[in-house]
Amino acid sequence: MNTADELKQGLAYHESGQLERAKSIYRRLLKAAPKYGEANHLLGMIAYQEGDYETAMHLVKKAIKIDPLKPHIHNNKGEIYRALKKYKSAATSYRKAIQLNPDFVDAHNNLGNILKELGDLEHAVIHYRKALELKSDCASAHNNLGVLQAEKGNLEEAVISYQNAISLEPEFYQAHHNLGILYRRLNQINAARICFERAMALIPNIEDYYQLANIAVEQGSLETAVRYLEIVLKLQPDHIGALCELGRIQTQCNAYDDAFDTFSRALEISPHHSQVHENIAKAHKQLGNFEKSIAHYRLAIHGSPESPQCYRNISSMTHYTELNDDIQAMRALLEKNETTDAQRMELYYGLAKAYEDLQRYDQSFECLQRGSRLKRKTIDYSSESTKNYFSKIRESFSEELFSSHRGSGHRDDMPIFIVGMPRSGTSLVEQILASHPHVHGAGELTDLINITNNLHSTDGVRIFPDHVAGLSSETLKKAGELYLSRLRRISNDSRYITDKMPSNFTHIGFIKLILPHAKIIHCNRHPIDNAFSIYKNYFTGTQDFSYDLSEIADYYLEYHLLMQHWNRVLPDSIYSIAYEKLVSDQENQTRKLLEFCHLPWDDACLKFYQTERRVDTASAVQVRQPIYNSSVQLWKHYQAHLQPLMRLKHLPVDRITAGSRALTSMS
Repeated sequence: MNTADELKQGLAYHESGQLERAKSIYRRLLKAAPKYGEANHLLGMIAYQEGDYETAMHLVKKAIKIDPLKPHIHNNKGEIYRALKKYKSAATSYRKAIQLNPDFVDAHNNLGNILKELGDLEHAVIHYRKALELKSDCASAHNNLGVLQAEKGNLEEAVISYQNAISLEPEFYQAHHNLGILYRRLNQINAARICFERAMALIPNIEDYYQLANIAVEQGSLETAVRYLEIVLKLQPDHIGALCELGRIQTQCNAYDDAFDTFSRALEISPHHSQVHENIAKAHKQLGNFEKSIAHYRLAIHGSPESPQCYRNISSMTHYTELNDDIQAMRALLEKNETTDAQRMELYYGLAKAYEDLQRYDQSFECLQRGSRLKRKTIDYSSESTKNYFSKIRESFSEELFSSHRGSGHRDDMPIFIVGMPRSGTSLVEQILASHPHVHGAGELTDLINITNNLHSTDGVRIFPDHVAGLSSETLKKAGELYLSRLRRISNDSRYITDKMPSNFTHIGFIKLILPHAKIIHCNRHPIDNAFSIYKNYFTGTQDFSYDLSEIADYYLEYHLLMQHWNRVLPDSIYSIAYEKLVSDQENQTRKLLEFCHLPWDDACLKFYQTERRVDTASAVQVRQPIYNSSVQLWKHYQAHLQPLMRLKHLPVDRITAGSRALTSMS
């Protein structure tokens, strides 16, 4: 066998993964001809594959010294430099390969990768595009271009690049995975789930299981999420992210003992892990264990000193009487150039609360204004769109609609809906009711909104609020049954279960169609107090109207019009309770509330702050304290700054005055 044939045999072994046989042939060739450049090069590439980069570099350099004009050897020298993280040297090698062969597709692709690592995104794009110009069906170049476009924020272009890569190479694992990550960024959750499932079918991977678990949480499929997380932890028991997420889900399911066990497992692996301590702190805050919560937030800060969200949470649970170390630390973080806008936002809200405690109201408002402006910049919100949406609801849910559906829906009276504007007393009312032995407080549930969003008309068009009139009695009853079944998963033995999603005030008409005997409690509060309380609170959920005083006023007026509409088309169907009356006349108002809910008196309702249950809203601290009225007319301390809210001043405080015996006008 001649030299060329022997080299060909060695390459065949090499490409099939039979590295020892390939090495044997390459060494035999070099023994016969020590200056055989290609044999040195290929033996060096086996060393590279085996992770022996020092030997690989020695042999490849030797090959280049023998054959300096072979572009593929320079390209592979670049690959070894990249493995050694010597990116500038790698770029030099790739450029040399391109100089020798300007049409070298792999070298352009590889140089694009290394320039991306070096932060030279502009030139990286040029080389990716050159690779695709030379070879339009180069799947890896399409994928790499997608990664770069995603980093630059060109998300739609990145989607196309990943899709091109997949169409060329349907079993391209990394492209499926990358597209899944991108769809999550675009909030296209179902599309992301499909991508991760396809990626996992190609190469079962811990990261994809973890991503699918997170998606399941976002979609409310907690059982599915737990199943994926258990797979992750079986494959990698020390996966801190999976332990954190599992513990968080357990708190969501009120399995706090299990959650604390899970967090303890995480701390055994990483005792100073900031996210673990932060999750423990959140759990204790939900349970009202504020001292423990603050202690764990401080441990989280110790592990990650620049933790603005921890300072903000500590501020929410602290009554400041002086300019202490926490305030100084928040100020210092604001002064740092590297502090991001998202971090500054958290710090401003934390400082606003502290300055309010210190009665430095002008400073407090300045911080609120700066924090809310940063938040508003991140939100796509339109008051006009909200106005149109509320108008559609009023038009769709007419008196004629309710007359035509009299007798429809499921007749169970178990649900109690607590609605109103955020910060209107909904958490307080739920905590009072949840203190009663016959009531389970379920918190803010998304089930009703999810059910309405998934209902379609016969032609497949989403129906809320359009086309509601076209729903059959059978469809309405099934929707009620579905909602009830979801409630029963939360508590199977409680006589009543509360759903305290404030924004369900937009769905009052739908509630009465699917559950005509459900009780609806509307919490209201002095308009300016309510509006300003919204403005000065940091919301973790979607309250997109909350970060501009004029937009809050616009939203409040639309809410007011809608509540007037419900009172007109559903007379005596809604029980109204004013926050100011509740805090000034607790016992009488509580008795009326229980009477409306057909509940016997129970003294525990007056000591609601002693009730142990999960509270995960902006009012988590307040509902752990006895009734107080310091929030009543708090807005007056800020009056000079609240001109956009003054148009709410004329609205009556107690707008809806249904009688306490009212249940429904549709029975």
